[in-house]
Amino acid sequence: QYQSQVVGLELAPTVRRGAQPRVHIVRLLGGRTWTCKHLVLATGLQPKPVPAAWAAFGESYSYGDFPALDASHRAPFCDDKEVVVIGTGNAAFETADLLRGCASGVHVWGRRPKFSALSHYPGALRLQNMGLVDRYLLKSVDSFYARPQSKVMNMTEEMVATARRELGNVTIFCGGFTAKRSGLVEDMSEETNGRFPRLGAMYAIPRASNGWYAGSVMHAADYRQSAGGFVHGFRYLVRAQTRFIFARDFGVRWPAYTVIKPGGRMGAQDAAQLALTRVQNSSGLYQMQGRSGLVDVILPTKDAFFFLEEVPRLFVDEVLRVVAPLELTQRRCELRFAYGPLEVAEGVAWTFDGGNGPWTFDRLWDTSLEDQKPSLFLHPVFESVGALKNMGGSEKRKRRVFEASEDITTTWTGPKFVEEVLDCAMKCLLAGDE
Repeated sequence: QYQSQVVGLELAPTVRRGAQPRVHIVRLLGGRTWTCKHLVLATGLQPKPVPAAWAAFGESYSYGDFPALDASHRAPFCDDKEVVVIGTGNAAFETADLLRGCASGVHVWGRRPKFSALSHYPGALRLQNMGLVDRYLLKSVDSFYARPQSKVMNMTEEMVATARRELGNVTIFCGGFTAKRSGLVEDMSEETNGRFPRLGAMYAIPRASNGWYAGSVMHAADYRQSAGGFVHGFRYLVRAQTRFIFARDFGVRWPAYTVIKPGGRMGAQDAAQLALTRVQNSSGLYQMQGRSGLVDVILPTKDAFFFLEEVPRLFVDEVLRVVAPLELTQRRCELRFAYGPLEVAEGVAWTFDGGNGPWTFDRLWDTSLEDQKPSLFLHPVFESVGALKNMGGSEKRKRRVFEASEDITTTWTGPKFVEEVLDCAMKCLLAGDE
């Protein structure tokens, strides 16, 4: 029901296989309760609170609660005042631009920004939001103070008081977000600095029976790598999660294509043609690229190739255990998109060769890299995942990667591009377990 305020949850614990699952209890403001067998928390993200040292002096707001501006972009809290904006993400620079017509000066404090143009991460700073840097470097009254994050976030009250005397006594804190919500989302992951909760398989709530996280909270699995925190990404993750729940608990088949093998290589050619169609038309693979994104899983059985659409790469085994348990330990081919040879971590793109360090603006304009293989721009990747075998006392899979070239126009139809995709697909489909 809409307009209902949830104040607490009692999550049903996981039970042994075959036992009757218990129900979740949802407590509402006013004392009412709901019960349910399946629970989905799509509670979103919220701004982190203003640090105590900054909140102790003058006016302090987060980027989610500062007073609204009027039609002329003015408001009493900033009118002809010096404003300090803490943070160097999109929220900070967008706030700084919003206040330029109201404040007498806007001063952004924070660590060195991480740019989406370099990392390919959509949550990193967009160049279009850096108007304040232009104003600062072209001798405006606005300024940008690049400081280590620890020095900004852990300033003492005395240091804050000094900064306020020099820069003004209005602070807007844009120091990030969190999925934590009291009584609802509390088991936070240290790997994401407390921004996101811990996740189970297929974005499940750990230790809860039939409990799930959905929406931007799913970004815990691909934070600073892909688009799972944004609607153009998590809509595909939610769809995959729904397919998983329906297949596991309600007997609804995961959408799949079947390519019959009329005879060895001919069947593989038909399957490769279908893979090309997926490269050219799949929005989910395109938006949720990378090592923690989505993959199409191709299962080569004796009589056919089975295509499972848009499976979260981190949870392929969990999906196969439900959808195709007989194929779980067998060889498969996975299709995804990736930038490369790059590894995106903590919002910075690092080259795979290890010797050249982070991806920089200098390398962005290096024309000698245009024909590099693997391609630097987004391109299809086929990965042959071998059958599960005992190797040195532990069960492992051999993996082989086949990468097609980029298509800089992103039409995905050029003759050379099509030929490369079909070739990579055939190599992956016929790779075997060697």
